Amino acid sequence: MKTVVICIIILLVVSIGCREKSSEDRINVLLILLDTVRADHLHCYGYPRETTPTIDSLAGMGTRWIQVQAQSSWTLPAMTSIFTGTTERTHRAGLRNGKAFGLSEYLETMPVLLKDAGYTTGAFFNVPVMAPSYGFTRGFDYFDCRGCSIETTKAEEVVDSFINWMDNRNRSNASPFFVALHLFDPHSPYDPPDPFRTMWTDPDYSGPDWPRSTAAELITGYNSGEIDSTALTHMINSYDGEIAYTDSQLRRVFNYLHEKGHADNTLIILVADHGEEFGEHGGVLHGFQLYQETTRVPLIITGPGISIGYIDHNVVGQIDILPSLLEYLKIPVPEQVEGRNIIGLNENAEPVMLPASGFITTRDIIVTRLGSRKVFWNSSDDTSVMYDLTADREENNPLQADSELVEGARYYWTTPAMFDPLPVPGQEMFSEKLKDLGYL
Repeated sequence: MKTVVICIIILLVVSIGCREKSSEDRINVLLILLDTVRADHLHCYGYPRETTPTIDSLAGMGTRWIQVQAQSSWTLPAMTSIFTGTTERTHRAGLRNGKAFGLSEYLETMPVLLKDAGYTTGAFFNVPVMAPSYGFTRGFDYFDCRGCSIETTKAEEVVDSFINWMDNRNRSNASPFFVALHLFDPHSPYDPPDPFRTMWTDPDYSGPDWPRSTAAELITGYNSGEIDSTALTHMINSYDGEIAYTDSQLRRVFNYLHEKGHADNTLIILVADHGEEFGEHGGVLHGFQLYQETTRVPLIITGPGISIGYIDHNVVGQIDILPSLLEYLKIPVPEQVEGRNIIGLNENAEPVMLPASGFITTRDIIVTRLGSRKVFWNSSDDTSVMYDLTADREENNPLQADSELVEGARYYWTTPAMFDPLPVPGQEMFSEKLKDLGYL
């Protein structure tokens, strides 16, 4: 009898162990990458317009970080930081001397790590700098970048592709999924479909159609004074329409997850790569400066075990996303990672200095942030200025820079790069498109 009981116990233990490792019980992961979405234009981040009812609901079901520092103010280096947990100084993805550099083949990336852990991986991208030649395909079983060649496509088409892939996968694959879903629409030109096109625009506006102009035209128009305050308001209204349209497509994504029974077993991470400037500091678009309008981005995480309706006030960065995900899934974190796990981080946690860099036009300015203090350091002449983001959220009142943050910027600038990617081949085919987007 004793032997029988022992055998039963062993069988139960083995059964439980197998259940813990069952693919059906493992958490799915959906990474939503919003292009060019500044945090302060989302309703759940305090924006008066109801631009984001779907994202607002997502935030209510999970944790929302309200002080998120992007590691760059444009797509390529920022996306690389999200996928690798490293800063621009480490991964070196970006533009230098007129050449583009993508992901180093030696970098551990989010899709590679999750694929190695048994996930089926799918990517749905929509911008040339995430094309296969930039290295973003590594680790993905399925890679759809229909906007990576010449023309970007609307969010509806990207979501359609995601749903079709999921339907095919559901019929043939029981393993957990990791999906990276990139929606480009809030990027210029601001041209949302009806009814979002006229949702907030003034019907009496009769000026030039700046929202649908190229980046080069916008920059020239703003610098020449042709884009006055009325035209700038019209641009903002159209930009908000793009955000609302993108939000409507996310509703389709979340409805699909509910209909297919994935909602309760999927970790959803929503983050933007960078924001957008509308004249706050003498310019438009992004990639040319590192003020908050281009580097403060939304971050929302929902899923099993994530605090519901919680607002986290810690200052965090895009480099924190990968280690947070890996520790949540109990996957070892690579040594390259410079971020930390921020899920469940104590509100009194020690602040961490966060750098930002990766200009398109100049690489002389480095930003370091510690708590509410944010320093801009110019490497070419060793000058610096600081802003207190608690008292001066618009960064209009420069202060004498804190020496600790200046030293942090110098250290960041002089630290040898950990990786040295090769120039992206075949850049000629993208050059005109990148110029239209403002990246060249």
